[in-house]
Amino acid sequence: MRLLFVSFSFLFAVVSASAHPYEPVFEALESAIVAEDMAVIEADKPNPVAIAELAERVQPVRVALHEAAANDEIIWVGDYSAGPETLLPHLSKSRSVLRVIGGTLTQSRTPVEDVIALRRMAAHLKTEPTLVSRLVGIGTEAATYRYAASILAKLSDDQRQALRQALGDLPVTPSPADTLRAEGRIFSKYALTLAPAGNPVAQQISDEILQVTSDAGGAMELPKQERDARLEEIEASAQELNPATQKVVPSYGRYARTVDRIIIDRELFHLALDGLIAGDVEAHVGDAASYEPLPDGGFRLSKRVDDEYIAEIVVDGVR
Repeated sequence: MRLLFVSFSFLFAVVSASAHPYEPVFEALESAIVAEDMAVIEADKPNPVAIAELAERVQPVRVALHEAAANDEIIWVGDYSAGPETLLPHLSKSRSVLRVIGGTLTQSRTPVEDVIALRRMAAHLKTEPTLVSRLVGIGTEAATYRYAASILAKLSDDQRQALRQALGDLPVTPSPADTLRAEGRIFSKYALTLAPAGNPVAQQISDEILQVTSDAGGAMELPKQERDARLEEIEASAQELNPATQKVVPSYGRYARTVDRIIIDRELFHLALDGLIAGDVEAHVGDAASYEPLPDGGFRLSKRVDDEYIAEIVVDGVR
């Protein structure tokens, strides 16, 4: 039983086979690209001609993405009853969509709509009740800001205003604490399937998981200093729990730091966008972040998040 449950820690490294509203996007992407296209996007010095050709070829992907992302009602919930056998392929497919649409953004006919759609896809990913989906959603959001920074200075005032308005009207997502609690319920329920009904060890693991994830969720709602101290206490006290329960504990502190970082990434992007709208980025930013003009006419905004991470956004100049 313990070995089976330990393998459950790999559940959220892979993804659900159930169909969802983004399936048309994934199908369009599969039809539009070949393996060599990723090398075009990820080259150290992308070839503008090759990027333009690819951007035209993936236009059907953009159309499908815009349509799917416009839905405010999407909640990605799969069937997690299979435990470690559960697959979640939409996460890797979503990352491919991000790389292709983001990587061809500079040559897109609809760059603002693309940024909005990617940002909404990130929000939709965060609605799934698993920690890894939340993290992929956070990563998608962060990458969207980096891609958008390549075109931000080139947009018209009307386009920037449209982008600003759309980013203020995103799908509602669960809180980071709620995601932890939801995943805890999945882990807890799965633990009960690893032994015959009424098995005291399975019940113990199930109860411990429910309690520790509930405690971690509560900690996530505290002010940062109190939160970090409480999460340390939870991780330390978990050493006294069943070894199977311990498998779901150590990532909470890292999760909290990732949440902190995307908040600052978001803040920097909006500072850059609002500064461009105001017509004076440096004056608009003030003391909220460090401002550095760049030789190409662009600029860099940065801000320390914690001892290990300085967030930054680099807005390309108009060439």
